[in-house]
Amino acid sequence: MDAHKKIIALNFKTYAQSAGAAGLRLLQACDSVAKSNPATSIIACPQQQDLSLAASTLKSAKVFAQHSDAARQGAFTGWVSPASLKASGVEGTLLNHSERRVGEAKVAEALEACRQARISAIVCAEDVEESLKFAKLSPWAVAYEPPELIGSGISVSSAKPEIVRQFISRMCKEAPSVIPIIGAGVSTEGDVAKSVELGASGVLLASAFVKSSDPKGLLEKMVASIEG
Repeated sequence: MDAHKKIIALNFKTYAQSAGAAGLRLLQACDSVAKSNPATSIIACPQQQDLSLAASTLKSAKVFAQHSDAARQGAFTGWVSPASLKASGVEGTLLNHSERRVGEAKVAEALEACRQARISAIVCAEDVEESLKFAKLSPWAVAYEPPELIGSGISVSSAKPEIVRQFISRMCKEAPSVIPIIGAGVSTEGDVAKSVELGASGVLLASAFVKSSDPKGLLEKMVASIEG
């Protein structure tokens, strides 16, 4: 994947508004905006049951899973294998989201499985020190997301700008090959613009997009705020 593009990653979670036909409409919105704005990488993280459909349908937006385990393909009932994600056309996965934390050892195991399967991983972290710890494991990207701001509507770029600057600065110095993105409370195009202004390579958001009355319009505004 292109490491030089700005990133907007959209986590559908398991909201009612992203299930079934509603989820398909969100995927179509992602793909439409991605097609019109190739300079920005739009990543859709649909519900697990929709991954194969998304990967086979979307032409311009990228498809990531919301979670993956370190499981191999085989007799591992209920586990999510990176190799199986790859076989379904999925390009990457979130790991260690605050709602699905697995700990450092499991993150390391899952990252190795992702590398073997040749899929990318965005590892989520709760603070700067944890971000740097995970960055040393060489994922594709690390997302700094203070858990208390997730779903709050208060963007991390507004609530904790100095910590965001510290995160970006230390990532650039200590893990320059790992993409730094931020999330938690990102809700508007202004939040996205502020995040990029602070030095982030992109954002990770969920409810603001999924629950929007006009998700495509919101995403278009967010992309415009990045591309100027």
